[in-house]
Amino acid sequence: MALLIIGLTQGCEITGREQPLSLVIPKVGTPVSEFFSVSGKNIPLPPGNWTVIGSQIAKDGKRGYKTAHMLARIEGKSLHSAVEIYTYLPIKKTDEKDSDGKGWLTNRSCTRDDIHFIKVFTNTRLGKQDCWWVNHWRMNVPRIREHWTEARKYHSDQRIHAPLDMIAVSYRLANKSDYMTANYFFNPENAGFSRESDVFWRIHTWATSVWHPDKVRGNDKKANYIKELISWGTQWHGKVKASVGL
Repeated sequence: MALLIIGLTQGCEITGREQPLSLVIPKVGTPVSEFFSVSGKNIPLPPGNWTVIGSQIAKDGKRGYKTAHMLARIEGKSLHSAVEIYTYLPIKKTDEKDSDGKGWLTNRSCTRDDIHFIKVFTNTRLGKQDCWWVNHWRMNVPRIREHWTEARKYHSDQRIHAPLDMIAVSYRLANKSDYMTANYFFNPENAGFSRESDVFWRIHTWATSVWHPDKVRGNDKKANYIKELISWGTQWHGKVKASVGL
């Protein structure tokens, strides 16, 4: 990762026309608390001690750099919760007008109707976007992204147990020149739900998960847990929005 950052920095210096706001991204193992700072944003974190377990950065044409980070709150040898953050490092032009105003495609999750909860304030293609939702994730699904690969390696090296299912409260905020998508993952085991056998890593899918909305209906304990996360997400939305200025 250090070599990647050095290479990107040197590449920008060669042009003489682009001055990145910052290419310094936290290394794996960096401790964090209260908020995560990246690209001029201070993204709030739930209480506890957090660790960066995965980072990714990639050039986006002449506009800037797309970044992704995974943070974890680990208690003992178990994953208590996690936060995944996607955001943007715009490039400041020194001798020409900034190329702002292109905007971003809408986030697909903002249009779904098969998840636990969704609230859409605005979802304009290439314009203002503000929505949040609650969905269950199958954490064993292969995701070919550098920050996920690093996160899995961190768990393996540290022998940390990660649950098969996690429930995510997610936020999408964007304007014409910047964006942020954050997934706050919660481990149901912390709320007293039993740990599933390893056999389910190979059998269950998102659609057949015990946390699928169809299976949560009629189960008061699970339904109440989802309601608690929706209540948390409602309060957290304003905090996230204020922190990133989008």
